[in-house]
Amino acid sequence: MKSISLRIIFLVACSTSTFYMIHAMEPVKQPYSAEDSSFAKASDDKSKGKQKHKRHGSLTEEFKQIVEPILHKYSSHGLSDTATIAYYNAGISDGEKNYLQKRLPITKAACETVLNRKLDEHSVPKITMICSGGGYRAMLCTAGSLCGAHKIGLLKCTTHLSTLSGSTWTTASWIATGKPITLFREYLKECAAKSFTECTIQEEELIAEAILKKLHKSPFTPVDPYGYCLANRLLKSLKENRHAVTLSSLAQQIEKDPSIYPYPVFVAIDGRESIITGQTWSDFTVHTVRDHNNNIHIPTKLYGTKFKKGKPSKHIYEESLGYNMGTWGSAFGANIHEILKEMIKDPALREAIESKIPKSIDSERPLHFYAEVPNYMREIENIKDTTLSKEKYLQFVDAGLEINLPYPPVSGICPERKADILIFLDASAGPVGEQLQNVVTYAQKNKLPFPTIDFKNINNKTISVFKDETNKEAPVVIYMPRISDPELWQKYESDPEFAQFKLSGFDLDHETNNGFAKTKEFQYKPEQSDLIMDQTEFNMRVNKDVIKEAINWWIDRK
Repeated sequence: MKSISLRIIFLVACSTSTFYMIHAMEPVKQPYSAEDSSFAKASDDKSKGKQKHKRHGSLTEEFKQIVEPILHKYSSHGLSDTATIAYYNAGISDGEKNYLQKRLPITKAACETVLNRKLDEHSVPKITMICSGGGYRAMLCTAGSLCGAHKIGLLKCTTHLSTLSGSTWTTASWIATGKPITLFREYLKECAAKSFTECTIQEEELIAEAILKKLHKSPFTPVDPYGYCLANRLLKSLKENRHAVTLSSLAQQIEKDPSIYPYPVFVAIDGRESIITGQTWSDFTVHTVRDHNNNIHIPTKLYGTKFKKGKPSKHIYEESLGYNMGTWGSAFGANIHEILKEMIKDPALREAIESKIPKSIDSERPLHFYAEVPNYMREIENIKDTTLSKEKYLQFVDAGLEINLPYPPVSGICPERKADILIFLDASAGPVGEQLQNVVTYAQKNKLPFPTIDFKNINNKTISVFKDETNKEAPVVIYMPRISDPELWQKYESDPEFAQFKLSGFDLDHETNNGFAKTKEFQYKPEQSDLIMDQTEFNMRVNKDVIKEAINWWIDRK
């Protein structure tokens, strides 16, 4: 990543100092409202100065309006107290269930149109797209693939969109801006053309305001300025609201018209340094946030609020969407083992080196680049990970450090999200297929049905389909890596459909590992963005018949 500008770092430092100066001068703070853009005013009553840190005894009306309906709704899921807001649920939230029910007739009609056949409700496949990380490259690859899926009718056939790191930036900003996917593609090209850290004076003022709001809510880490840069650049069409928009606010956006968006799932993993491998996955949706190990949910609008024994503080606060985008894409928080895994591919050599690492730095993260938020499982009894209940804060890092394809949340570990057809859109750097192998390992470890994957020549094909002829529980796997196929392009180059595409001589695999599309690059020329998005859109569109055949096979097998 290009280094964060000195102006932003200076801005953060100055804002931090300013906050503590303001805080010291104010005799009284009123309860903070997530809707309020300013600090509470100081009281003129000198007698109240003695109560500077005293909490108010009664709930604010805003808190009651937000919390009481949720308490009533989830009281049956209480851990040890029926008035808890953090609740156990091994399945999906009611909000996700309701959305999927509304989307089912849409996916049914779309599948019938694409396949040119009638289907009953039980024959409609659950199709999930799994989009990889890889910084701006993954963001652009995902945008191109989604455009292609839209043009062949596949996007409306899709139930879930599981995203990680760079692909979360595509999905979150697509929904937040409300732009049609074809126009959003052009918008993203404009965003990528500007320096990641370049800010106008007005933009710096917006960032300063966001910092001042945040500082007294939860720890300030490098993810904060990183998230501000992402929001400033990718949510620029929201203007002065780019740092105010939240993940929970996207629920209203997707529910306006369920025909537009597959249900989005974003992921991160436990970033505690005490965990070396096998980190706990957490998924973030517009309705709830939950970890996969303990299956504890909270409403997304309370993610960032302080909790104790399952109950939230009366000071309601939700982290911004930009902060979450920084969290989901915080690959800089790798520990020693994760770095070695990327650098040294030979398992025996890596194991020999790891055996020499002193225990004192065994799980250390050289860059303390992780998100830190109030622990909503703090002091909750009877959870699986008892060490977590003792932590004041949760730490999260980019899930791509574990597996760069977000398969776990839709793998079947949560049965209600189990997909029939998995479409892996892999924009990862490194050898093609490596991250799919990690998916296979995860499936085997967790005894999840998965077809046998033939990795021979998988790096030379824009699409590979894998089926299990004997096990109906196994999903159909469609793997689409970020590669260029010169022969395939030559076949379609003269097709009027692709007249605007300029893919002759372009090699996305080369650019990914050795050229302008390396993961560390956070600025692309418009023509470079076009090449990447054209390539993945082209790959999706020309493989329409292969995808249709795979869907028909699943329906006929059923």
